[in-house]
Amino acid sequence: MASNALGTAGRKLEDMVWAGLLAHSGKRDEARTWFDTYVEVANSDAALAKLRAILDGKEKADGVEIDQEFRWNIIAQLNRYDAPGSEALIAAELAKDNSENGQLGAIAAAAVRPDAKVKADWLAKIQALPTDALPYSKLRVAMASLYPTGQESFDEATAAQRLESMAKIDATADRVFMRTYGSMVPATCTPASVSRLEQAQKTMEGLSEGVRRDIISSLESDRRCVATRVKFEGSL
Repeated sequence: MASNALGTAGRKLEDMVWAGLLAHSGKRDEARTWFDTYVEVANSDAALAKLRAILDGKEKADGVEIDQEFRWNIIAQLNRYDAPGSEALIAAELAKDNSENGQLGAIAAAAVRPDAKVKADWLAKIQALPTDALPYSKLRVAMASLYPTGQESFDEATAAQRLESMAKIDATADRVFMRTYGSMVPATCTPASVSRLEQAQKTMEGLSEGVRRDIISSLESDRRCVATRVKFEGSL
């Protein structure tokens, strides 16, 4: 019942944002903002099919020019939910846009896919630290895309390993890298996750100040999330 309710709420949000886009189609900047939001919230089969049709030029987003940035954002969203044919879109688009931004867009779309092997491969590349082939600019995009909301099972699968290896990576990587890598401290909104972070907090000696802050912040956020979830589930 709860899952159905959330699905219905999600579709209502999609419809509301699309209506907002249509209502602001005569104002370029506002229309772009509404469409950008629509891309972010689209997750139902119907909404994802609409995005694919827009990408293919079969439908229009009134008042919005579908530029290269939007194309990559759409491709990433389609891959996030493993929409039919979405994986092939990455290589096809990269063949048309091999710019630096295009390469970053391709990384984001690949890393966000709900595929355990893909996630593991990208995590290994990230933990190997920047190289000439994969500089920080590219790894930063992969880190931001690897575990989005809704993919908590993939996040959880590598959570313990990420925490266990945090000290080793912190001792090797520079501060710039760690500012982003610290955002990958796992907090998956479960009692087990809270317990894992509480244990990590007890063993933070040797970690840099930034990483310690990331662990404490993640723990506080996870505690709030679990408490909120308990209240929500208790009200159903």
